[in-house]
Amino acid sequence: MSITTRHRLVAFLVLTFALSSIFYVRIASAGKLKMLPVLGLMWCPGAAALIVRLVSQRNLRGTGWKWGATRWQALSYLLPPLLGAVVYGLVWLTGIGSFTAGGLALGKDVGAHIPLPVIIVLFATAGVLQGVVFTLGEEIGWRGFLVPELAQVSSFTKTALISGAAWSVYHYPLILFADYNSRAPKWFALLVFTWMIMASSFVYAWLRLKSGSIWTAVILHGAHEVRHHRVRRRPRARVYDSGTLFLAPARRCSCGCSVRGGMLMRHLLTALVAVGMLGSAVLAQVSDAPRNDLPQPYRTTRDWGQLPPGVKWAAVTAVEPAPDGTIYVIHRCVANSCAGRPEPPILQFDSSGKLLKTFGEGLFVFPHGATVDRHGNLWVTDAGGQDGKGHQVFKFSPEGKVLMTLGRAGVSGSTPDLLDQPTDVVVAPSGDIFVTDSHRNGKNNRVVRFTADGRYVKEWGTKGAGRGEMSEPHTIAMDSRGRLFVGDRENNRIEIFDQDGHYLDEWRQFGRPSGIFITRDDTIYVTDSESGRDTGAHELAGIRKGIRIGSARDGTVTAFIEELESTSPDHSGAEGVGVDAQGNVYGAVVRRQMLERHVKK
Repeated sequence: MSITTRHRLVAFLVLTFALSSIFYVRIASAGKLKMLPVLGLMWCPGAAALIVRLVSQRNLRGTGWKWGATRWQALSYLLPPLLGAVVYGLVWLTGIGSFTAGGLALGKDVGAHIPLPVIIVLFATAGVLQGVVFTLGEEIGWRGFLVPELAQVSSFTKTALISGAAWSVYHYPLILFADYNSRAPKWFALLVFTWMIMASSFVYAWLRLKSGSIWTAVILHGAHEVRHHRVRRRPRARVYDSGTLFLAPARRCSCGCSVRGGMLMRHLLTALVAVGMLGSAVLAQVSDAPRNDLPQPYRTTRDWGQLPPGVKWAAVTAVEPAPDGTIYVIHRCVANSCAGRPEPPILQFDSSGKLLKTFGEGLFVFPHGATVDRHGNLWVTDAGGQDGKGHQVFKFSPEGKVLMTLGRAGVSGSTPDLLDQPTDVVVAPSGDIFVTDSHRNGKNNRVVRFTADGRYVKEWGTKGAGRGEMSEPHTIAMDSRGRLFVGDRENNRIEIFDQDGHYLDEWRQFGRPSGIFITRDDTIYVTDSESGRDTGAHELAGIRKGIRIGSARDGTVTAFIEELESTSPDHSGAEGVGVDAQGNVYGAVVRRQMLERHVKK
């Protein structure tokens, strides 16, 4: 039996709590938190994640080791002090606390007061650096492994909630049987702690998935766990672990703020901020959800196009208008394969649907994606492999002559000269070629860049759900600015890159992308052929299949062409999409084996 994402998730959670139980016993027997048992406990999620990755995948890819863009790390560093500022602002505004004049005394060796803002920066920075040793173990598990794995099978909201629930339960023994947050009643500590953690998990998950880097979570967690010193001129300085940045559990806070009500008031205020964090995160995700209720200003013709005598539509996979106004259609010969078949997989039509020519016989196993470059050359990928054919990209002249191939016929691989089930291709105005590689459960999850004459330049992408990671990159298109839009199908999103592979953004409002077409005016057409019942490929439940239309400039979605079987549990929608110069939209339908034409009403 193959190891699925769900198997890995269950294995990780079981192993995390099994390892943690060793340290729970030691901590509970002592009744207090001591450094070594706590350090061991905090590394249990990380150890479990590393073991599961190595056993199930034999590598540590997808954990998010790359640093990523510094803006995400800076945001992670600044969020906790902003939270602290909100809470202490409420303390001051409501009159339940006050601030002493002056700054903080660092101790008898310093002998001078330093302004509070400077103290905050010093403590926060030093605390984050110190906390990395502790928080890295947790974050390898919770955000390095759990969040991206959950994101492959769940929506963002479910991912944040499930990861937050696991993270909360992981702390319960410390609240119940040790002195973690011991100044509040146990029931109250459990209630508020759970609410705070669940709200925080949205922020952690969003930063992890948006940045693609585990280090955002490590920095955020380290800042959150900064220890505050109740520092005095006397040499006996007590140290409190607040669990929340800038909120010490003492009756008199380390920053000189005295709060009437102590722990109770501090937790209530922090819980109020957590409510805001949770609500904001949920609303942000709702706005990104694909909509079923958009305007539908098209009428549809099915089985459009004249076929050769004796030929029926097989699985139609791609539709590509050419500069001369003709339209190329690619289908899979008979049923869903061209292996050993004599039928032509490539058909060229004029704008009325009259057949002009056919070609490509005997070259393909599983024709998949296609594009037409500015010179009118047709590029087609073969996402299958059999009998010395497949795993290639073909370049055809307008007359149907093979001009170039990428990859080696019938050979699957991950090296610069090999491809594995390439799914789609796009050609930049410069002539550079970009190929998405592989299909479902393939060896590669990458974009490969070649020069105009077919020389390998670079590649990017690994298996995963984080920033720049991919799981079945199924389609690729380019906008007027030269940005690359990659349909990361199993992650239910479009990822946007520049031509050097730098990650720019991700969009989820267009549904589960099987095909993408972008016109010269940057109108984007995205086919969702698979949303519906989850068959194990992480489909979006409750989202109707069809073609969503919007702007490639700002991501707004303005129209929807709903599929004939939009709520069917089968993958019945159009996969490929093309748009001619008159604005007519063509849908390439695989399972129902037909070519659809949608004309504005």
